[in-house]
Amino acid sequence: MENVPDKQLRFVQNNRDSRVNRRFPVPIGTVAAEWLNSGSMTGPTWRRQLSTVLSEYAGPLMEVASIVGVRKGELKLHVYEPALMYSLRMTWEQHLLNVLQAELPAAGIHVVRFTTGTNPSK
Repeated sequence: MENVPDKQLRFVQNNRDSRVNRRFPVPIGTVAAEWLNSGSMTGPTWRRQLSTVLSEYAGPLMEVASIVGVRKGELKLHVYEPALMYSLRMTWEQHLLNVLQAELPAAGIHVVRFTTGTNPSK
């Protein structure tokens, strides 16, 4: 007669399928690459390329800032802490603007702004 833990382990082993493996944690780089290659982003080509350029040239920045949007040539990035926002403005604002104008002229971005607070839509 089979004991209960062995019976439970056999049940789990027999009922595993390929979906279960996707539930385990995966590196964020893998998730980002799949998302960028999935074609799920819609809109102009330069908007899709914006995420690629930002992840390629400003990887450390994108770990602490998130994109609010692009409107009238202004790229807004949201940061939660004012002190961090000040530091990022000093180190990244002009560099990021130069990279975007060189790599993505179709976007027409001429200003990079960092915002802070709890509501990134403003």
